[in-house]
Amino acid sequence: MSNTVYPAIEGNRQLDADTTSITVAQPCGSVAQTPEPAANIEQTTPTSSSISQCTGTFDPIDAVVQNFLRIGKSDTDAASPDPAPRGDRHIRALAKKRGIRAATLLDNGIQARLENGVDDGFILPYWHLDEHGERVRTEDPPGKQYCRTRLSEEIAGDHKYTQARGTRPHIYTPFGVEDLLGENPFRDLDGVLRLLIQEGEMKALSVVETGFPSVGLGGITSFTDGQGALHPELATTIRVGGVEEVVFIGDTDAAINARFAQAACTMARQIREAGLKCRLRVVTLPFSGHPHCKGVDDWRQHLNDDCEFRQQLMSLIDTSIEVEGSL
Repeated sequence: MSNTVYPAIEGNRQLDADTTSITVAQPCGSVAQTPEPAANIEQTTPTSSSISQCTGTFDPIDAVVQNFLRIGKSDTDAASPDPAPRGDRHIRALAKKRGIRAATLLDNGIQARLENGVDDGFILPYWHLDEHGERVRTEDPPGKQYCRTRLSEEIAGDHKYTQARGTRPHIYTPFGVEDLLGENPFRDLDGVLRLLIQEGEMKALSVVETGFPSVGLGGITSFTDGQGALHPELATTIRVGGVEEVVFIGDTDAAINARFAQAACTMARQIREAGLKCRLRVVTLPFSGHPHCKGVDDWRQHLNDDCEFRQQLMSLIDTSIEVEGSL
């Protein structure tokens, strides 16, 4: 894949296209169709004891995840034998900072946002599942792919994210979610098909890399349609994916965050009112003692072991509470 110059998405608090150019692997609004998994990665079927048998040398679930997501542990390694370039230095730097493989960022069409050649954030194009369970690009307004931009710490101030003027919130669905819902490696453990939800696109990407079907919210209440009902994109994902249990994951401070508690109750009520036959459980991440370990992606980086991450997250889910829809 050679780098190509595309029109950039620029602006301060509201994004509008202009004539500035950036060099990226894929254009926002023209992201390549979802590629097929590599044929040379062998499919491995997990057993009910897959997680307990993790040894750090071979993890059956990890093999399934890599097959679904078409990525391997060497994808971000400069010495990787993969002849296809895995992105420019901005994507590699972002991958290293967020603990997410560069291949995952590229597969999801994520681009560096450059201002006069200076990296000052990154652009997140959105996708969602349609009524056929296919991952399709989210358009808002019609004909233009919906994107959000994460601004760099140097210029963000109180507004870390921006989106085009006049657009509304959408559900962020990472590449691979449709496959993980269709044949989830964790379902054999207890017979429950779960969808994990958390605030933040990068958190969703990180969780999907470990094999859990997950979608991201642009804000704590972005699961609603703005009219008091469940967002249709989320409702469709739950319905066509056959989801039996939604797990709403809060940051380490969620236990003392009234907005998170209220959002969880609202989500449970809206799921019920949408006629969806699935439960809602809430997980609050434990304090790690690390000052920068707040979200589920930070927690994964802190553990630095995906097998251990899966074990601990499954344990938290097993002991989580079910939300009925009222405080």
